Amino acid sequence: MVTIGRAEGVAARGVVDRAHGGADTSLKHLLEQGARRVLVLQTVERYTVAGAAERYLQQNPHAGHMETQVLHIPVADGVSGGYRATREALQSPSPPDAIYAPIDAFALGAVDAVRQAGLQIPTDVMICTNFDGPRATTSEPPLTALDLHLPEMAETAGQLLLDCLDNPGGQPRVVQAPEPTLRPRESTARRTERVLP
Repeated sequence: MVTIGRAEGVAARGVVDRAHGGADTSLKHLLEQGARRVLVLQTVERYTVAGAAERYLQQNPHAGHMETQVLHIPVADGVSGGYRATREALQSPSPPDAIYAPIDAFALGAVDAVRQAGLQIPTDVMICTNFDGPRATTSEPPLTALDLHLPEMAETAGQLLLDCLDNPGGQPRVVQAPEPTLRPRESTARRTERVLP
C-alpha cells in the first residue's frame, strides 16, 4: 500500500509526504498581507491533509502575530457549510479578517457569507483555498489558491507503488510531495499589485 499523505494507523510501504498540506504556504501569505485573526475551515473527516494542517497550527509558528480559530464542517455540507461557519464567526466579538478554507466549496460559502455581512473582500476579509480549480478561478472575486502539482504527486505515488512491487522485501519509503505554489488573486490582494486573473 502507498498513501498520499501520512494516514494514521496505516502501515504503508510507501508514503508521499505532503508535509503541512499547504497550510504553511497559505497562512504565511495571509500574514504577509496583514491578517491577524484567521478563521480556518476544516473538515470533520480526518483526512490526512486536514491532520497535517492542524499539526502545523498546533506548532503555532505565528504566535504573537496571528490568532487562528478552527471550525470543523462535514465535507458533504460544501458551500452551505462554509457559509454557516463563516457567518457564525463574523458575528463573534472578534471576527476574522482572513479565512483559510482548504476545501474550495467551503471557500465559496465564505465568500457568500462575507458579502451578505456587508463586508468587502479583501479589504475587510481575505479568503484563500488549497485547490486551484474552477471554483477558485471563477469565484467573484477570484480566489487565491495553491497549485498542488497533483499530476507530479500522482506520478510519485505510482512510482513508489512500482518500487514496492519490484522490491517486496524492501524498507518502507517516504518521498516528499512537490511544494505547493501560491497563485495569488484578488481575494487576498491587500498589499500586492500583481495578481493572477
